[in-house]
Amino acid sequence: MQKKTNTMTNRSLEIIKWLSNHREIQRIICREGYEAELPEYLDVVEELEKQGYYELIYICLLIINML
Repeated sequence: MQKKTNTMTNRSLEIIKWLSNHREIQRIICREGYEAELPEYLDVVEELEKQGYYELIYICLLIINML
């Protein structure tokens, strides 16, 4: 169980570091005073897929559903 927890923590840290280096994507995903249009969300989903950050794709799909 400890190994799984460490893996999840490492994955979370990896995603946080990546987002800190990609502020525009972070703003779109977190909706920090920024309203993106559907094409921007689709571009973000494409980039997240390239990186393998499927957890964040789920969040984007939830946001797209609210548009």
